[in-house]
Amino acid sequence: MAASGANLGRTGLDRPNTRHPDRRLRSAPTTIVSLSGDTAVTTSLAIADGTRNDHSKVIKLVRAYQADLEEFGLLDFKSEGRRERSTEFATLNEQ
Repeated sequence: MAASGANLGRTGLDRPNTRHPDRRLRSAPTTIVSLSGDTAVTTSLAIADGTRNDHSKVIKLVRAYQADLEEFGLLDFKSEGRRERSTEFATLNEQ
């Protein structure tokens, strides 16, 4: 999975999202990984927020590297919200 880090520059994930109108929110620490019992869990939404990147870019990378991520644990895609404006996100956990 080392190759995935090399691709971050080409996707724009190495540049912070500076478009947020409230600069205080950009510097607040974000929890990317949480524990569910003794299992580490995260979502593509948490990764995007914690790394200050657009979720669309993060979910695109998750889909591109799905097979690699599944070597580490469960990868599940879900939708949240109303049908017209639902947001697809991925839930990842370590097994």
